[in-house]
Amino acid sequence: MASSLPPPFLAYLEEELAIPRESIQLVLRCQSVTLSSFPMLLWQYGLISLAQLEEILDWLDNLPTPVLTV
Repeated sequence: MASSLPPPFLAYLEEELAIPRESIQLVLRCQSVTLSSFPMLLWQYGLISLAQLEEILDWLDNLPTPVLTV
């Protein structure tokens, strides 16, 4: 499945937080997803913990903007 999310972000989710690709794809199929809404949707569906949500938001806050362009 093609993703509108930046590859570095997807790699972080899968490699650093060990979020299964299937969980990521589930959210991408079910919603009109933006980078800003994606972490909250993962949490709302119960696919990540509150601690993981905080880690993701911190990671996004600390990235330079050009890395997040698609």
